Amino acid sequence: MKTIFKWNYTLLLITGLALLAPTVSAQQDSSNGTEELILTSLPVTFFLASSLLADTAINVRNLPPRGRRLNGQANYFESRAESLAETFNAAIAVITIGKLWRDDPIFTAVRGSNIRVVEIDATKPWSSTLEGVSIAMSPRQDASWMPNSTVNAVSAATPSLFFWLSLANANRSADIIARDLMRLLPDEASQIQVNLTTLRRKLLDLQHRYEIAFLEVPDVTVFSLASELVYLTSDLGLFVDGSFYKQDIYWTEDDLVGLSNHLRNNQVAVVLHKWEPAEPILNAIESAGASLVVVETLDSGIVESGNMLAESYFLMMEANLENIRAALAATSRN
Repeated sequence: MKTIFKWNYTLLLITGLALLAPTVSAQQDSSNGTEELILTSLPVTFFLASSLLADTAINVRNLPPRGRRLNGQANYFESRAESLAETFNAAIAVITIGKLWRDDPIFTAVRGSNIRVVEIDATKPWSSTLEGVSIAMSPRQDASWMPNSTVNAVSAATPSLFFWLSLANANRSADIIARDLMRLLPDEASQIQVNLTTLRRKLLDLQHRYEIAFLEVPDVTVFSLASELVYLTSDLGLFVDGSFYKQDIYWTEDDLVGLSNHLRNNQVAVVLHKWEPAEPILNAIESAGASLVVVETLDSGIVESGNMLAESYFLMMEANLENIRAALAATSRN
């Protein structure tokens, strides 16, 4: 029987729904045009903005309402520019990650309808002296069964977009967004500052709790099948003993045998992936006596009643950390 650790939508929803109701209501009501509106397009920016603007007169709305992964956002905004024009015109600011993700489409889409809108970049302040979030390069493949020339040919180093998989980065991003919101909304500045303190404590508590938990695990060695997870593995101090990033349909028999042998020969008991892979890959992991952890990349969130929940980022991040901890702890007991 395969051992797979992955997040449970139903459990997360039950755990967090009571906390989320006010934020969901604010998102649903934000189209009435009676209050000022901030737009986001990612779980992390939606969570941070909603937390920072709690108990203020400002609405936060995520587009698309259900959320959409990075590779589907451009088409959404391009195809709905006309129908979203009223919403765009109501926005006083858009929170983007444009300085890291140059193709971030939301500000361009909103700016086409609303010349007054302000861009707040969550990854780097509009300053020559203040620091932004820490940036990691997408890691190259490092698979023992692949020739070095092949490894270097298939993986060019580029900045990884998934900065939010680091809790330290989420905290820094909260500071960046809060600073701009307080300047943009001076009447709400004192409440935003209070909310920032609460938010930072919440993120730091989660980070510290799992830093301690991972210190209690004798072996934090993993194998990675997803380059997007570099921020998470670095933030947690995990030792990544090899990586392989082929799409499932391109795996060969040599790849399956190579993965299984690598895991067995190097005594790697935990494999990380961003989805549950095809059956042959699962079998290769299982035959080596290893467990799979499915890590949510958090560019999409939890949807309830047609809207992404504002706490999606936090709930799913916590689930990611717990699943990795549980998998590593289970291997140490075997």
